Amino acid sequence: MDDQTKGKNNSDNVLDAEIVEEKASSETSMSPVDDLKNIENLINTNISKIDKLQGGIKPVKEMLESLLDADLEYAELDQKAKEAAKTKTMKKKELVDTTNGRELNEKLKSLKSELREAKEALSSYLQTYQQKTGFSEYEGPDGELRQIVFVAKLIRKTKLNFD
Repeated sequence: MDDQTKGKNNSDNVLDAEIVEEKASSETSMSPVDDLKNIENLINTNISKIDKLQGGIKPVKEMLESLLDADLEYAELDQKAKEAAKTKTMKKKELVDTTNGRELNEKLKSLKSELREAKEALSSYLQTYQQKTGFSEYEGPDGELRQIVFVAKLIRKTKLNFD
């Protein structure tokens, strides 16, 4: 093929296109107040859903336990498992109560604490990095690209009295 033929074939693959910008109509755009109310409504709806689901779990769990307890073979196996677990726990306590066991247990607690602190610091650093750069990804020293993800959850601050 000559250069003219190559150029012609490549230009045959090019399509003309037009960029069309869609303007949000006043009907589809929400004010910041309406947007916030919508988010609050979604939060409240999900809190109610979670409460309802948690309330529905208890009776089903009790029915399942009742079904299992009604089977004699299962009850016998369950009793053996509890006895084995109790024996295992006693043996574990005996081993951990040795000098070497206590040292290893303390070292494990220390390492877990240090890990928890390092994770909390990393979370803080990543939040600062994301705020300063606007990037939601970070390339680590190993060259792996990781996405920055923030997890939010609600923790009950006050206990309401329902008297």
